[in-house]
Amino acid sequence: MKLKHNNIALVIIVCFVVTFVIFSGATYFLIQKNIIEETTAVMNQAKVMQQRDLSIDDMMQVLSESPHLSVETFFGRLDYNSINQNTLSDDELLTAEDIQPILMPISENSYLIVSADNRAELAQNMSFFYLVLGLFVFSLGFLLWAIQNGIKNQLKPLNTLAQGLQLISSSPQSEFGQVTLPPSDRQEIQAVFDEYQQLYNALMNKEVALTVANQRIAMLQEEERSYLAQELHDNVGQLLTSAKAYAHILTSTKDMTVVRESAIKVKAYCQEISDAIRKLTNHLHPLSLDKVSLEQSLRKLISEQHQCLSDTHWKVDIQMSEYPQSHERDVHVYRIVQEALNNLVKYAGPNNVVVSIVFFQDVLNVVIRDDGVGFSQNTAEGLGLTSMQNRAKCIGGHLSIESSLGNGTEVSLEVTIAGQGIKDISQR
Repeated sequence: MKLKHNNIALVIIVCFVVTFVIFSGATYFLIQKNIIEETTAVMNQAKVMQQRDLSIDDMMQVLSESPHLSVETFFGRLDYNSINQNTLSDDELLTAEDIQPILMPISENSYLIVSADNRAELAQNMSFFYLVLGLFVFSLGFLLWAIQNGIKNQLKPLNTLAQGLQLISSSPQSEFGQVTLPPSDRQEIQAVFDEYQQLYNALMNKEVALTVANQRIAMLQEEERSYLAQELHDNVGQLLTSAKAYAHILTSTKDMTVVRESAIKVKAYCQEISDAIRKLTNHLHPLSLDKVSLEQSLRKLISEQHQCLSDTHWKVDIQMSEYPQSHERDVHVYRIVQEALNNLVKYAGPNNVVVSIVFFQDVLNVVIRDDGVGFSQNTAEGLGLTSMQNRAKCIGGHLSIESSLGNGTEVSLEVTIAGQGIKDISQR
């Protein structure tokens, strides 16, 4: 803004200088014309007085009072060339060549010389010129001062806005400060203020949502720990206790029949422990993604969920032959599909399920639709739905969930794949 103000000031100064130069040139010619007219008029009056044969004393008394004439008495032999040369040298810039002195003989070798004197007229016109020059300079200075103060006053609200933005950028999260912006009579500045207020409100809403999400994540961690503790205690722990009991029988009996039966039991319990541990690890992390492609992992996941709803008609369409692998993105896509299918199996009760996962022209489209019980859009989002939304944002995708009571649910995910994958999430 400072550079812009300097440019405006420079343009104004140049305009004033050009205008003043034009004015000075015009004023010069007007002053010259005015002096010629004034001196010519008084010289003509002197000639009229000479023609009327007025006395020398009367003429000297009248003409000496005129500020535009010079009346002198000359004694001696008169040199006309010298008089004409001196007169022209004094007035050569401001008077016409035909304004010649008037010679009036008083007596022998005595003359009265009446010549034009432009000093008074020149001083009067120059006073006017200096007055106009002062007015120009004062107007220029006042205009520059007014522009500077006007721009400064207009920039005050913007400085306040800059302070608000700096306060937001320098404050830690959840401690954002707000600067009250005064209303502006400039439509453009007021539009910026309104946009700032909207962004500030959106930022605060995001901050509140982030705080709620962090609280939910903390609760989820506690739920996961509680789930793991319960599974290890109730399932794996009981199986280990039973296996330990039969192992004790093996070491304390010599009956081969009891030994054989106990060994079979120990083997069965070990298999159940292995299955339980595999279930827990798969719940914590889809190990299949470390070994096979996302397409194969999704097919396995859908097949497992299909077995849970064997009476439901499933229509599955997966086309991912050209899909570029990216472990970080694949984990998010897998979890989104897993959460959607888990909700479908637990709550929907559908008769028909459609799963479409298609990668075409650098876009991955995932659609999971059922005709189950659905839910109201006014229902508060649970942790699972919030997690799905956050995962979609992490991979630059768009997730939409449409549902209504009695009309089923449709979950759609659209992810544009640029290049060969996304960067590591930890580097963001």
